[in-house]
Amino acid sequence: MADKKADKKADKKAEQKTWFEVQSDGWMAGRRVKKGDLVEMTAAQAKYENVKPASARKVSAAKSEPAKESDKS
Repeated sequence: MADKKADKKADKKAEQKTWFEVQSDGWMAGRRVKKGDLVEMTAAQAKYENVKPASARKVSAAKSEPAKESDKS
């Protein structure tokens, strides 16, 4: 029983999204990104992309900026 709970916690942690900084211009998950853009994804997804973990300062600054015209739907 304890093993199942530990497995569920590990699964949730693996699925938890975090912010990453794009390292080069290109396509990512079907959209165009530029070097320095911040993207939110899981660690498993980031493993296959050219990204590095974003600093807390960059994430808070990005959240406080208004959305770009291209991001609005």
